Amino acid sequence: MSNLFEAEGGDLYEVRTSVLGHLQQGGDPSPFDRILATRYAYRCINYLEEEALGERDTVACIGVQGSQYNVTPLEEVVRRYDVKHERPKEQWWMSLRQTAQMLAQPGPQYYREHGADQW
Repeated sequence: MSNLFEAEGGDLYEVRTSVLGHLQQGGDPSPFDRILATRYAYRCINYLEEEALGERDTVACIGVQGSQYNVTPLEEVVRRYDVKHERPKEQWWMSLRQTAQMLAQPGPQYYREHGADQW
């Protein structure tokens, strides 16, 4: 792409190439990221072996729920997904919304009585 823009733009502008990779994803993977990826891969391979030995032909997603790596059939994932809002229909933190809204309200103010030192 950069070669095309450079050729078409001539001297009008300078073209620089940027490879996003880890930069777009939040930087270099941490040890936790690497461990998580290894656990995902381990669970995926086990699932593929189970499906192959059972001679089943299924489509599934893997995800962490609590401390478990669960495989969920794709039909179930689609059923649980809110397409309009692009998020799961049930979210664990939704019960905390009232508490978050309460904590976000401005509270009583504290003022000192010493003139210029008011807060």
